[in-house]
Amino acid sequence: MSNIMVLPDGEVKAKSNKSDMGLFVTILIMTLLAAGIGAFVGMQLVNQTRHIVLEEKRERENPPVHALYDSPSEIVGIKPIIVNLAGVEKAFVRVQGSIVFNEDAMEQSKILVSQVESDIAAYLRTLKVSDLEGATGLQNLREDLNQRAKIRADGSIREFILETMVIQ
Repeated sequence: MSNIMVLPDGEVKAKSNKSDMGLFVTILIMTLLAAGIGAFVGMQLVNQTRHIVLEEKRERENPPVHALYDSPSEIVGIKPIIVNLAGVEKAFVRVQGSIVFNEDAMEQSKILVSQVESDIAAYLRTLKVSDLEGATGLQNLREDLNQRAKIRADGSIREFILETMVIQ
């Protein structure tokens, strides 16, 4: 601590010890050490929070993949179907796709594939080029072919997948 000294002319003067200086240095070192530890812990917390937020964002953007069908299925490709379109003599359409069968319908898959192929050909002959234009036309065609395939097979077909379509 410090000693107080009174001089003969009445002036009061504080006399400092080496221990006062040591105490000041110790407090300064402890303060700097506490600030360093606090900064380090703060950076670690920010880093952990950043990793948690990025992981949650990644999970929201890329949800886990789930199976589309519950029970086993078989996929069978159909031959390309080429037919004239209605209304224009020189307009042709070529459609190729696959059929997803239930597992129990595999014995009769060849028969169902040929029936679906002929049904698709008959349906395509009734369409005009304007029916197939744009994204809406393609979506309507996909839905119609899927519905026709399901109706033809009485529930043995899960889905008709439209792979390619070319209009010439």
